[in-house]
Amino acid sequence: MGQLKGQQVWILIDGGSTHNFIQERLVLALGLPTQPTQPLRVMVSNWHELEYHQWCRDIALQVQDQQFLVNFHVLPLCGVDLVLGVEWL
Repeated sequence: MGQLKGQQVWILIDGGSTHNFIQERLVLALGLPTQPTQPLRVMVSNWHELEYHQWCRDIALQVQDQQFLVNFHVLPLCGVDLVLGVEWL
């Protein structure tokens, strides 16, 4: 668990993921600023490929008593709000 803009979020820390991802519904709900990016395909754990076109830069994420500025790629995630990958670690 963590917090983004005062809202509690579910986080998956995934050492097998190369990037950090954020649920697109959460981006809209919190009004997080996005920037366009070159389309990139990502293979997720069920072997499906998703394509993203946006990312959020320098988002303040609080985990326990620590705050981090994290860059997230925006994807339609299921089951969690955020995925923190090797990029974050």
